[in-house]
Amino acid sequence: MATKGFKEENLIGEGGFGKVVAIKQLNLDGQQGSHEFVTEFRPYFNDRRKYSKMVDPRLQGNYPLRSLHQAIAITAMCLQEDANRRPVISDIVIALDYIASKSNCDSNTNQHLEPETDIN
Repeated sequence: MATKGFKEENLIGEGGFGKVVAIKQLNLDGQQGSHEFVTEFRPYFNDRRKYSKMVDPRLQGNYPLRSLHQAIAITAMCLQEDANRRPVISDIVIALDYIASKSNCDSNTNQHLEPETDIN
């Protein structure tokens, strides 16, 4: 099924072909969509308890917490409103490569984040 893996909270109904899921598609040609996308996710960067909501749920919490924090920091730098303050892509690649190499070294430790569950 095409919607496998989508969050239930995005389910808006069911039709003859299965579940109907609401998603947002970012228009790369327009600035408004980009601004709205950044505005929507900015609160997640200010609260470490929300970091796990930005991670692919299929990882089921199987990632080093330190690597998540480093990746979030890189992401936040890339979303600076002033384009001149954003890192160049070559620096991003180096940083992500470093995180990946450290994650592989740390894969045998217990620094993993448990999946967040809703209390409601």
